[in-house]
Amino acid sequence: MKTRATSLALALVLLAACGREPKRAVLGEWSAGGERMEFLADGRLLLKHGDGSVSIAGWEFPEPRLLRMRELAATPADYQVAVTRDSLVLCRAAALTDCYRFSRTSGEGR
Repeated sequence: MKTRATSLALALVLLAACGREPKRAVLGEWSAGGERMEFLADGRLLLKHGDGSVSIAGWEFPEPRLLRMRELAATPADYQVAVTRDSLVLCRAAALTDCYRFSRTSGEGR
């Protein structure tokens, strides 16, 4: 229980640290391991997988720090967002301890 509370506190601190409007701050390309995500200004998201395949999804911010991703014919996935100039942390809204960390790979959004 203490680990869960610590993770939740860390997620909340990260969310509070976001100074810029997340909708603009996420634009550009991000990577983690062999995976890449590119947020485009028109609301499309390119998911570039390690095996060379690419998926297209839509993204929006229905609330200031809540990112909703929707792949074709899939249920939308909601994430709490913490973004800085060089890092992006997405935590599943349903389980804030389930987080994904990405690094910026291009100069966009700076």
